[in-house]
Amino acid sequence: MGQTISCAGCGCDKDAPSSNKKNALVEIEDEGAIRGPGRIGRSESMTYNLKQQNLNIHARFRGRHGVFVADAIFDEEEQPDPSQNEQLQKTEEEIQFIEETLMDGSNFVFDFMTPEQRTELINCMECICVRKDGIIIRQGDEGDYFYVIKEGAIDVYVSEEQQNQDYNTPQDLSLGQSDVDGNDPSSSAKRGVFALNRSDMNKESFGAESCVGSPQCQENHNGTKHRKTMISLDHDLSAIKRSSISVNQDDTAPSSLSGSSSLDANEKLVCELGPGDSFGELALLYNCPRMATCVAKKSCSMWRVDLCAFRRIMSGVHSKQSSSTNEFDALEALKKVTILSDVLDEPALARVANALIPIKFKCGEKLCIKGEVGDTMHIISSGEVLIHNIGLGDSQFKDIKAGPGDFFGERSLLSDKAGETRSADITATSDTVVTLVMSKEQFETKLGSLKDIMRLALLQKKLMTISSFATSGLEPFQFDMLTKSAKEVEFEAGHVIAIAGKPTMPALYLILSGTVQISDEQKGTVNVLGKEDHFGTRILHVSQIVNNDDPTAEVSTPLTIEVMEPTKCAILTREAIEQVIGSISRLGKPSAPIAAKLNRNIQMDDLKKHRILGIGSFGSVWLVEHKEEKSTYIYALKVMRKRDILQHKMTKHVIREKNIMISVDHPFIINLVATFQDASSLYMLENFIPGGELFTVIHKPESDGIPNEAARFYCACVTESLAHLHKRNICFRDLKPENILIDRDGYCILIDLGFAKLVLNKTHTMCGTPEYLSPELILHKGHNKEVDHWALGILLYEMIVGQSPFASPGLAEVKMFRKIVNAKFPFPDQRRHGIDVTDKAKDVIARLLTKNPSERLGSLAGGDDDIKNHPYFENIFKNNDLVRKKIKAPWLPQIKNALDASNFETYRNDDHQYLGKKLTTSEQSLFQEF
Repeated sequence: MGQTISCAGCGCDKDAPSSNKKNALVEIEDEGAIRGPGRIGRSESMTYNLKQQNLNIHARFRGRHGVFVADAIFDEEEQPDPSQNEQLQKTEEEIQFIEETLMDGSNFVFDFMTPEQRTELINCMECICVRKDGIIIRQGDEGDYFYVIKEGAIDVYVSEEQQNQDYNTPQDLSLGQSDVDGNDPSSSAKRGVFALNRSDMNKESFGAESCVGSPQCQENHNGTKHRKTMISLDHDLSAIKRSSISVNQDDTAPSSLSGSSSLDANEKLVCELGPGDSFGELALLYNCPRMATCVAKKSCSMWRVDLCAFRRIMSGVHSKQSSSTNEFDALEALKKVTILSDVLDEPALARVANALIPIKFKCGEKLCIKGEVGDTMHIISSGEVLIHNIGLGDSQFKDIKAGPGDFFGERSLLSDKAGETRSADITATSDTVVTLVMSKEQFETKLGSLKDIMRLALLQKKLMTISSFATSGLEPFQFDMLTKSAKEVEFEAGHVIAIAGKPTMPALYLILSGTVQISDEQKGTVNVLGKEDHFGTRILHVSQIVNNDDPTAEVSTPLTIEVMEPTKCAILTREAIEQVIGSISRLGKPSAPIAAKLNRNIQMDDLKKHRILGIGSFGSVWLVEHKEEKSTYIYALKVMRKRDILQHKMTKHVIREKNIMISVDHPFIINLVATFQDASSLYMLENFIPGGELFTVIHKPESDGIPNEAARFYCACVTESLAHLHKRNICFRDLKPENILIDRDGYCILIDLGFAKLVLNKTHTMCGTPEYLSPELILHKGHNKEVDHWALGILLYEMIVGQSPFASPGLAEVKMFRKIVNAKFPFPDQRRHGIDVTDKAKDVIARLLTKNPSERLGSLAGGDDDIKNHPYFENIFKNNDLVRKKIKAPWLPQIKNALDASNFETYRNDDHQYLGKKLTTSEQSLFQEF
């Protein structure tokens, strides 16, 4: 299989032997075994075994070619039984031995575990014995265990092919040895190709922290940039021999491994491992193929743990023996805090839960002292406390015992001052008490002022009771945006808001306090409205009829509106309303069902196929046109074989992608036009985007990287599309230049929603592209839309610099992951490297590439608006000019005609019928919702 290119509007991968593409980490099986339907690669039979097809992802991250499959450990909607992580008894000496190995600095995975997580991991490790000459792991086999050598010795062998690809050292092979990041001083200073010596590494040149390593690029024989790959997929992976390891376990003896020690002729000894060494940590992150073969030099014993146990621990799913202080418990407790749960939805509560800090108290220690001022809210996670000396003066109350799930100090989040005066003493009565704490300052950083949130929540409830808004089928985020768009204005008594027969501003007024008098001279009526009443809806509709194209134009009204006493109103102008919902004519009209957004008038027989844009494991993608409307309606038709979808357990994921595509409507996100199916295949008809990938704009044969203004424009387009998804609680999860196409106007279109998922709290699937993975994704800590903000920072860096910040040719994947989780990266120097990264660009990139997801730009109180409001994007989002395409694009693709597909590779147009086994009735029923 060659390298991959995404087709216009379809997100498929095409073979491109000369392209420099990224690996898409194919997500865990419960999330989808490929990057979405239509993820493609060339095949004679077109029926690959996906798992074998992608065994070599571990070697291919630098080229970002192809995809790989990582097996699911559990379905995210069905949390596993905590007892699955079996606790195995060990002596104190054994525990200390394993912990010292884990914490020796060579395995970055364990550096980011809490002591409790490490303890549970150690408790889950089993001891196994291996006879002399037994093969423990074989190069190319899928890895699922991490090993710590207890006794004996192990020889490590690597094939000549692997050695020829610069993976001939233990650290490069991820065998648990200490690794030292090096630099290649011979790298060119040409734009997009730079290397930094350690003397270049300073705070000014980097993000929030100093640099580790130096990204580099490499030229191939024809002068184009590419990232080296290790193993070609063209060979027959089914011929790779599995080691014949058997595991025998009883109640008294450790497991025993025995395997054939036969080695391939081209495998060479590269090192020896002994007691205290470890190997296989990447197997705890995903099902990567082994980089080497390990053979017992003599009988030895080892401790091992599998990726399932590791992921359960890192995702917060602990065993019953563990202390329960994770965010899931906190979320449930927060739902009981009425001043929060009444005004915050579940995603917002989850953000609070994820930012809570655990604090321990000893028995007898006071958590709060009566009379002192406190600004923190506490949720008791474990242990018990006594609330005593309650009340002031004659208002005294009985002592109260409180335990896990109880809370106190929540009103301090509402205080206008430094905090709230505590009205009681609170003392720990258990040996250890753990509370999850958040200060007022932390809360306001994450979500904003609680008082403002409560005020907006009340305003939103009022807005939702107004008939013309309540019956419009508006989404929750639209009500939220309307509420935030309302301006509060105070009027003095006697102020006249409108005079009958005179022009007035079309707007909705919600009365927050005071009274107004509305006189209708034509009807001879006088009404007095007060708090929680509203007026102005009739004027809004008249405005739309009279001045359809000008939302700011005043309109004559038959009403006289006068303020009777000091009054405060929240005002929503027609212009503000239309910026959220589109035309004001939508008010009072229910939106069409989601499925109705598809064009039911187009049938498969109406389409004429012109050429294949890509071929894949599930089928192909065709450039098609409507037979009756030639050269007017041009589409990309994705064809997916049902049998292959069933084989790879992708049915629900294909349906999920389709439903998400239907639910979104944005000019910068690919549009799904129609869906079809027949007895053998599914079809998705999408807009054809003719300008090619953003990747080819960034990476040209003669150079890498684009000017700052162009990067700013493209990044702004992507920010708009991501913000649209995030408002609907949808995570995209595979942002990279290959998933962004350029339309005929030069604007970016986000494609391939195969990994997109509705996420209210957190999801725990490792998916995406290695170079674009965030720290929390790598460490299986659970993730949300923050991973998209991280990827946006990587994208902006790659556009300006010409390469991603954490990867470089020759750098082992484990080293790249270490650099990612440490969030250390370099910026080039303009004088030395010829690449100009402005201070504003550096700042926004550094804020997006913040290690802690809760502190990342886009994840704070302002959400995606914080990104838009960053000085780097000054004026580009003003007046919605970007979405309205009023800003000149930096580059326009040359399009000869409507059917011009010259930006995509040429394929033989084989339109053969599928001749495989027919689906049964029960199998066909699985596609009923498509």
